[in-house]
Amino acid sequence: IYLYYHDSVGDNHLRETDLEAYVAQMLPSLPPLANLEPNMHTQYKRLAVRKLMFFNDVNSRGVVKIQDLLVSSQLAEFLELRQEMTPETESNLITNWYSLPNARRVYSMFLDLDGDMDGVLSRKDMAHFMGGGLTSFFIDMLFEEHVERWASKA
Repeated sequence: IYLYYHDSVGDNHLRETDLEAYVAQMLPSLPPLANLEPNMHTQYKRLAVRKLMFFNDVNSRGVVKIQDLLVSSQLAEFLELRQEMTPETESNLITNWYSLPNARRVYSMFLDLDGDMDGVLSRKDMAHFMGGGLTSFFIDMLFEEHVERWASKA
């Protein structure tokens, strides 16, 4: 029901901004994220939303069907964070992609990659990934795919 509330257009689809609003609304009700620092809220929302979009926006249109999202394993994993913290649930969350330790790890990796700290990964930044293990051909193909996906949403 919460997902349909965030459908800003009323077409049973959510856009990235709709999902950001949903994640923001859910944050206070997720006990494992109780220690999320205020300066990490924006980054956490971006990480969570980008993963939900990546796996559920199968046509790269910038929207996800609410019905598909409701049955997705990614949303189920995110909603696992609603559990009260006990020693058992805490150990289960170690493998949850949406957990706070993982969000910090992913964000830290992003910051390490973003050499010029402009918030965008460039070809130059990617050339340093894994100690320079990516070929220039692979990086060019990666950016070609990214530009094509981005341009098709505009």
